[in-house]
Amino acid sequence: MKATIVRANSKRGMFIFECEDGQIGYFEILGGYDLETGDVVTGEFTGLGGETLENVQTGEELDVFIQDYCTYDMACKMVFR
Repeated sequence: MKATIVRANSKRGMFIFECEDGQIGYFEILGGYDLETGDVVTGEFTGLGGETLENVQTGEELDVFIQDYCTYDMACKMVFR
């Protein structure tokens, strides 16, 4: 499934994403490189926990921990607290 990064807190390594089906969530990067707002990633967005995603633009892989699926407002509170 594809997801777009809609907000980034690079200082904390946390990112809010929106899946192609409209679902919103946020994750923390465990290994790899920073993403930017607008980047598109692919991977398994079916549960919580560790996943490996691929940046569609660069082909690079990164390890993330999907924290939660929630509303955009709730994700902002968690990522930017």
